[in-house]
Amino acid sequence: MTVKNNFYIYQHLKADTHEIFYVGKGNKKRAYSRNRSEYWKRIVNKHGLIVEIIHQELDEETAFKLEIETIQMYRAQGIKLVNMTDGGEGTSGRITTDESRINYSQARLGDKNPMFQKTHDPEIREKIRKASVINHANPETKAKLIKSLTGKIRTDDMKEKYRQVRTGTRRSDETKKKLSEAKKGKPSNRKGVKLSEETKMKLRLANLGKKHSQETKDKVAASSKGRLMSEEAKQKISEANKGKISNRKGKTGFVTSEETKQKLREINLGKTLSEETRKKMSDAQKKAHSKGKRVVSEETKEKIRASLVGKKLSDETRLKMSESRKKIN
Repeated sequence: MTVKNNFYIYQHLKADTHEIFYVGKGNKKRAYSRNRSEYWKRIVNKHGLIVEIIHQELDEETAFKLEIETIQMYRAQGIKLVNMTDGGEGTSGRITTDESRINYSQARLGDKNPMFQKTHDPEIREKIRKASVINHANPETKAKLIKSLTGKIRTDDMKEKYRQVRTGTRRSDETKKKLSEAKKGKPSNRKGVKLSEETKMKLRLANLGKKHSQETKDKVAASSKGRLMSEEAKQKISEANKGKISNRKGKTGFVTSEETKQKLREINLGKTLSEETRKKMSDAQKKAHSKGKRVVSEETKEKIRASLVGKKLSDETRLKMSESRKKIN
């Protein structure tokens, strides 16, 4: 039988005074668990928490002995620990299943949670935040988290349970603002990650037939209003779409409703295209016509004729048309 040296000895310190108040033995993420005694929780709520791994790569028997020796050493030095025992026991070997974790989470939702409608004092929140920053900045901690999550696959059943737990929960505007501020200037964690065709198809099917509410549309419009896309961003989008087939291509029976047409008219009413934009549009149309890609149907031509009946061209427009014909001839 192979002995696994995956156990370690850890200690917990008060974030504000750096006093040691707890010693434990564990593996995986046990050192960072907050499933502790009420005495331990009161200390952490008041002072914040720093986690230190002091011995690692131990077999379980050695870890038990070293835990006992460390607790005895600290107590002999007069350090007050919140450990209820002298060490050497605990929940070793117990495996908490995903189902158990979800059941535990559901049992503490809403008014069942001990902190329901309660908040920590700002001073305590700041201590907890600083301690969390210290812990997560540790490269060793990051590496362990990555290792524990790598290759982990959630079953459809587990995904559905997680979904049910989250259904109906909403983040406050304050929380959204904080998350937004924290992410500003940072690259997306999805940058460079490409979705598989299977995932894309699942997303399409999941969103098929769904319509955004007017409230959602208004929020999206408000968040985008006044934003200007940089030339670099435009170029990237252009390059990314080159060679791709339009999602409208080959679709028959697609008709823009009169309501949509009216909205587009109202949006563009009074807007004047710059000379640069006009030239780009003109060049694009000429290129399309020369390659035979753009063919105007007789029906479209008739509509254009009908829309122009009774309209008079300005002297400026006539001059431009005359000059363009001379260039062609």
